[in-house]
Amino acid sequence: MNNPIKRLAELLLPGSLLGAIAALAVGGVALYGGLPTGYIVVSILAIGVPLALFGAGYSFLLASARIRIGGITPAVGYWLIGYTVSRTVYEIAVNTYLGQPFLLSDGVFAFFGFQLLVSTGFAVGFMWLHENIAPLWWLRIRDRNPVAAAYVAAYMQQSVYQERNKERVKRT
Repeated sequence: MNNPIKRLAELLLPGSLLGAIAALAVGGVALYGGLPTGYIVVSILAIGVPLALFGAGYSFLLASARIRIGGITPAVGYWLIGYTVSRTVYEIAVNTYLGQPFLLSDGVFAFFGFQLLVSTGFAVGFMWLHENIAPLWWLRIRDRNPVAAAYVAAYMQQSVYQERNKERVKRT
């Protein structure tokens, strides 16, 4: 694959896929709650599109080496913004669908404060999933994608380091 746009797109896939999975979880909860089909669809799209875009953005930052693999601090910083923006889009879309003005029942500061707190947990979960799903994808595409090959090499190097560390601990 010589096309750099296609190579980049396949690197963005794990992050965007995780955003879509999160949206399906929201839809599942809404379905389980017995909410109307229109509400479920709006919920999935309103949270799914922003989370998928921000997930792709996270993968892009990894691909462009602006954040490091396994870095929790950059992930939390990124998702402080990404999650909060995604939830705000969701609130606006759902309230618009319901014909209600964009009024936050607990107030703007309480809404944003809560989203900032929840975003940390989302960031940790997202990063954990990304760290466990993306390498499987990178293994699959490493022969045609040099960035994926570099990721796989970095993971292999880390694995060797950890194995040597374990053996050193056993010896002492």
